[in-house]
Amino acid sequence: MKWAIWLCAGWLGGVSCVLGAEAYEIKGVRRTAGTQRGNVQSVGRMETRATEQSVYYEFSFRRLQAASPEQVTARWLLLLEASGGAVLPAVHARETVQLPLGQIVKVETEPVTLLGREFQGRRTGQVADQIAGYAVRLLDENGVVVAEKYEPKSQQRALEQALVEAERPKLPRAPDAPKPPLPPGGWPLRRPRPRR
Repeated sequence: MKWAIWLCAGWLGGVSCVLGAEAYEIKGVRRTAGTQRGNVQSVGRMETRATEQSVYYEFSFRRLQAASPEQVTARWLLLLEASGGAVLPAVHARETVQLPLGQIVKVETEPVTLLGREFQGRRTGQVADQIAGYAVRLLDENGVVVAEKYEPKSQQRALEQALVEAERPKLPRAPDAPKPPLPPGGWPLRRPRPRR
């Protein structure tokens, strides 16, 4: 009797594994497009140099199940952590992608420029912008998310919020109110000083 229960549980577990299998595979790889270093500047007893690095991500998608939609819309967002500590979206884009079964399709993001500064003297180090993470979502024709990936997982909430903010329609800015014409002599009105 115990053997039959284990067999059934194993069989049911196998069914759940098949039903719970992933429909798409998403991978992201960071690439460097170029690096520049500025001239050395002396500041007191310290030498500093500005740095600039251009990076982009290459995302690869693969459809693993025949029942999954072949045409999807890929949305991605790169999150930038500035050297001052502020975290903000750097690149947000969407692209329609055809995913033949089992084949890998690659897309690249726009490059992001990371600014930094190296310093040497009593202390040696570097302060620079960094990519804090990325989010990728695959949506079907109805806009339903069929697959998603967040890297690192610790930034998932911030990445989800940034994706929602990036997709929110931007309202057109109201035109500035017309300014009153300047009086002769400009603002503030200058009255001649009485002579003594």
